[in-house]
This record gives sequence, structure tokens and C-alpha cells, in this order.
Amino acid sequence: MEIEANPLAFENAEPFAPPIPESVAAPLKMVLAQLQGGCAVLLVKAEMPQAFQWLNVARLEAPLLLGPLECLRLEAWPILENTWAVALKLPQPLQEPLVPLQIQLARQALQQRLQAEWQQHSSEETLPFSILPITSLLLGDEQQNHLAELNTLLEVMVQGRLGVHFHPIVNLREARVAGYEALIRMPAQPAIKHTGELLQAVQHGSLIAWFDIACLERCFQEAGKQGLQQLLFVNLEAEGIMNLMAQDRPLLQRVYDSGLSPRQIVIEITERQAVQDFPGLLREIKRFQEDGFRIAIDDAGSGYNSLEIIAELLPDFIKLDRSLVRSLNSRGERRALVAALVRFAAQIGAKTLGEGVETPSELTVLINLGVQYAQGYLFGRPQETFHGVSRPIRELILTQVRRQEHLQTGCSLHVGALKQSGLSMIAGTPLLEAARRFAKNDGLTSIVVMQGGEVCGVLMRQTLASQLEMARQAQAESFLANETIERWMESKFVAIPEHLALDEAISHLTYRNAISLETDIVIVNAAGAYRGVLPVRLLLEAALQQHDNRTHHTCALTGLPDRLVLEQALQERLDANMSAGLVRVDIAALQAYNRDYGVAFGDALIVQVAERLRRASREHGAPTDQIFHLGGDNFVLLTQSAKVAVLCYVLANDDDTVEVDPPSEAEPASWSKSEKTSKKLHVVGLTLRRKAGAKPAQDTPPPSNARAALQALEKLLRELQRRPDISWAVDKIPSLLPKSA
Repeated sequence: MEIEANPLAFENAEPFAPPIPESVAAPLKMVLAQLQGGCAVLLVKAEMPQAFQWLNVARLEAPLLLGPLECLRLEAWPILENTWAVALKLPQPLQEPLVPLQIQLARQALQQRLQAEWQQHSSEETLPFSILPITSLLLGDEQQNHLAELNTLLEVMVQGRLGVHFHPIVNLREARVAGYEALIRMPAQPAIKHTGELLQAVQHGSLIAWFDIACLERCFQEAGKQGLQQLLFVNLEAEGIMNLMAQDRPLLQRVYDSGLSPRQIVIEITERQAVQDFPGLLREIKRFQEDGFRIAIDDAGSGYNSLEIIAELLPDFIKLDRSLVRSLNSRGERRALVAALVRFAAQIGAKTLGEGVETPSELTVLINLGVQYAQGYLFGRPQETFHGVSRPIRELILTQVRRQEHLQTGCSLHVGALKQSGLSMIAGTPLLEAARRFAKNDGLTSIVVMQGGEVCGVLMRQTLASQLEMARQAQAESFLANETIERWMESKFVAIPEHLALDEAISHLTYRNAISLETDIVIVNAAGAYRGVLPVRLLLEAALQQHDNRTHHTCALTGLPDRLVLEQALQERLDANMSAGLVRVDIAALQAYNRDYGVAFGDALIVQVAERLRRASREHGAPTDQIFHLGGDNFVLLTQSAKVAVLCYVLANDDDTVEVDPPSEAEPASWSKSEKTSKKLHVVGLTLRRKAGAKPAQDTPPPSNARAALQALEKLLRELQRRPDISWAVDKIPSLLPKSA
């Protein structure tokens, strides 16, 4: 029997495809194609008909003005009666797909722009737009756990509410602000309370590159708004540098738009992760340098910023990591490493900058090691406006620079110039209080124990630390509660007067048997009162530096210091408004003697003139006189202004000025008239500072700086050499009498 087919059975029927209008199918196919191609799509829904009519392709495809989103290309088309699709596309140079948080950032930026434009078009307070992102990517577990802070970060970035603070960077030679580092600050938000959480949110959301560009925009805008004249240091991750390639506006244009110059911008290359495309990063940095930007390597001495990377980049600045700067005065190995980095930087033409300076001791050691710039809380906290260097810090820097110049030129320096303020406590102070003070200050090497206004001992950090460790191991910490500092101090300490020169101080230490490099010397004044402390290691380092530089700046033939030492000594007298005068001595026709009798005879003449200067200074000069050999036959005697004339007269008119006779009594017939006077000296003097009320001999005021004074002295000597009738002059050459006289 034939069974009638069940009209409801569709097992053998062709699949049924309900008809979809082509007007809807085509836009949906475009959405699927964009998603399959790795793009993201935003569905923009208008909640009222007039809003949908107001939307159009031009309005939806307008560029997003937020800095990190400028690289996005928007492509819009309608798909339903009240819905538009907007595809988010990256340009060709970036092959990585958008991550969800970047899409969310674009969604918020587009919504904010549409709402702002709609409010200008309509008076209705209701905002008639909703935007839904569609993507095949999902939030990772790490991002899911930080949704609150990520949403807060996106909102702040879209609304441009990132704050900017400026931290001063100080020139350690001139004691002035050379620039500012721009630091991003988060506005008060429950989800993100401080900068550390802000950076964590950026990393959790894989927004490093986009966030860097947004921060750059804010830093440039705020610095330009406040009329920055100095340098501006800005941080930029390697990932952010590579992302800048895809932006419509290059970094150079962003700087000019803010009213700044690329020569003012120092880009700090910050590396929190290894660089994947180092050759590409190097190319981009070279382009920055070609545009006039300066480059700094951040956190040198830590992380991925190795010396090899620094050598490849050839930066303008090398920023020394805070871990290197901390407690420099008490850590010899860190000082050695910083000194090596300073030498390395000089060899590649870079400047060094110490980060995180918090104590005067750290600042002093940086200056002594030759570091050119510094920043840290010692100069003040970051602020919303620019601020300079306080007067005490400025005076500290200038004082240390002058001391360092003394060492560099080999000039004698007293131990009082190197002393540190130290910390003193009265005998009877609990030991645990001393331990707390050591723990609070890493740079504190000792505590001076006072009793009755006098020093009775020194408690060294190293000694206390070892004793406390032994007590802990013996489980005897309870006995320390009643201990006082005088029972743990070293009573056989070394005390040195502050007026002693470094060489004398070293000699003083050689008589002590139990002196280690980690010992602190007590510095006292002439009356024996406590003035400060000085670590033995720092004393030895300074003495060695002074000795090396003294050898470098001393003439081997005469044993006299050179021109650099003269300039410094003279400038110090002028700055202190002390009585000062110069006597310039030149051997007439020394070149002719060298030519006809040999260099050895000429050298003997030079040595004899040096000795004559010493004798004249002892007999007719002042106790503070200094003699300098500028090379060849050029000598300068630095004396007091009242001694200039008599010294010039004695040196020029003494028949025993040159005591060495040439090999042959007969002078060569080819000698000129001036050469035949070669046993004479040309001597000129210059008075620079006189006692109050005394009138200078010059018609014009004397030079006020060392270099100008030496130039005036040289000019006076040249004028004298053209006058065979006179051999010496002070301040000016006397005019010739008229022939009729």
C-alpha cells in the first residue's frame, strides 16, 4: 500500500532560505568582511529619526582628534533604518590588530565628538546616540580583572583630563634650572589613586603606545601654554616611538603646534620591556635627531638599557638610575661605577644626569664625580608650574663647584672644604634611636657622640650593623632595649683641624695604626670644637685626584702651575674683592738663544728666571704671592696691587737677572739690536684691585674677570716689546716725549 507523504516532513527537502532584502544583506556582508579582515566595527544607533537623518558619511568618517587615535581610518555606511556601521582601520605600517581597549577608546572618542556636535545642532538635552563595538577579540583574563581602572583610564584619556607636573633638572656647573621633566598625573579617581596604578592600568590594557602619544600631547600643550624657555624632557616607550610612524601628524608638527622648538625637546627612551625591532627603533630615533630633537637614555645602569644600546643610540643625555645615586657618599663601589659612566659618556659626547637626588651628600658626590645635571626631591617636588633652585641649594652647588675646580687644577685644599655636616647625639641616647636614624638615612655613615659639648666618640654604621646582627643570631635582642650609644661607640677616634691641607691630613693619618677606609674622621676648628665628619675613603680619593691634577697642571721644567690654575686663582681673588695685581715676565730673544746655543741652554735660562721670580717674591712681594709658568718664556706673578711696581722694577733692573752665560762670549753677528739685549727681561705689571680709596693707575677701569685681565697684560707686554728704550711698565706704557722737548 502506498503511504501518503507527510506534508510536514522536510528530510528530503531543499534548505529553506528566507529572503533577506538586498538593502540589508549588502551592508551586513560588509560588516562580516571587515571583521574577517581583522578590523573592528562600531554600530552607531540613532534613538530618534531626526538624529539618524542628521548622521551622514562625512560626519561619521571625520578623523578622531585624540592624539593616539589619529592613525585610525574610519569607513561608514548605513545598515538599518536607524543604524550605521563604522569600521576602524589601521594603516598599512601597523600589522597588529586592534586590541579591545583600543577599540573601546575609539568608541568613547567617537561618542564624545558626535555628542558635542549634536548639542551645537539641537537644543535637546537628551543625547540620542548609542555606540556598540563589534569585534572577534575578547578581553583577556588580566584585562577582565582590571575593568574598573581601565574604564577610568579610557574616560580620562578621551576627555583630555590627564594632569602634567614639571620636575626641575639642574645644571650642576651653573646652579640653574636647565630644563624640566614632564610627569603625567591622574586626576582624583577612585579606581586609580596614584601614578603607579596609572602605569599598571596602561600595561594591563596593552595601551602603552597609545597612552604615550596622549601624554606627549598634554605635555607639549601645557609647556607651551606656560611659555617654556628651557629644555623639556618627555618619556616615550619604544612601542610608542614605533606607533608614531602611523600618525597623520609627525612629532615635529605636534611640537610646533604647541609653540615649542624641537631643540627644546629631550625624548627619554624608557625601556620596561625588551625591544623587539631594535634596528627599526634605531632608525626612528635617528629621524628624531635629524629633526632637531635630543635623546636621553633613561634609567642607565638598570633594566635593558645596556652600554651596548647606549653606544648605538649615541644619546645627548644619559640618566643615571636612582639605584646608583642612592648613598653615593658611603658606597665606594657605586662611586666607581658612576665615575666610569661619566667617562664613557664623555667619550661618546653625552652628558650625564643623576636621578633621584635627595640629600646634600649625594649632590656633593655627583658634582665631585663630574656629573653635569641632576634632578630629585632635593630640588623640590614636581609642580604644575615651573620653579627654580632655592638659594641654599644654589650656594651649595657653587661652593662644591669651586672646590672641585681647586682639585682639578691641583690647588691646595683644606679638609674643612670636604667635611660633611654629619649627625651628633648626646651620650645616654638609646642605641635603638641611633639604629632608627641609620635605617632612615642610607647615606649616614656615622654618629658623633657628644658629652659636655665635646666629642667623646664615634658610632660607625658598619660596626653597629655587625653587632646588631650578632645579637639577632644569638637571640639577644631584648638586651639592646636598655643599651645607650656610648657603650657601642669607638672612643679612639681621629680628629683633624679643618685648616689642614689634604696632604697634611694624609700625613697625619699615617701615624695611626687602626684606620680603615670605612672610618669617619672628626673635623674640628682651631679651638677643638666639633665641625663635621669626613670619611677616610673620600679624603683619600680627593687627595689622589688633587695629586694627579697637580701633576697634570704643573710644568715639569720649573715645577710651577700652568695658566688654568692662574685663571682660577686670579678669579677667586677678584670675586672676593681682594687686593690683586699681576706681573708678567718675558725673556728677550729666547728664541735666538735656542737657535744658536741649543735648547738646553734656553731651558737653563728659563729655570734661572723661575728662581729669580721666587727670590723677588720672597724679598719684595707678599706672603700670598703665587708664581705661574704659562709655557716657554712666559711667567706671571700673582701678588697684591701695592707690590706690583716694586716687583717690576726689581725684576727688570737687577743685573743678576740671568746668571747663565752662553757657550761663547761673542754674540752672533746676525743678531738684531733687540736680540743683543737678550740678558734683559721684559716686565709689565697690572693693578686690578686696590685698597678702598686708592686710585688705579689706568685711565680706564681695570678688567673685572681673570681672562680679560690676562689679555690686557699680554697686550701691555706686546706694546713694551716695541719700545727698545724701556724694559718695564705698570698699567700703561709711558708716552714718548716730543723731539722738541
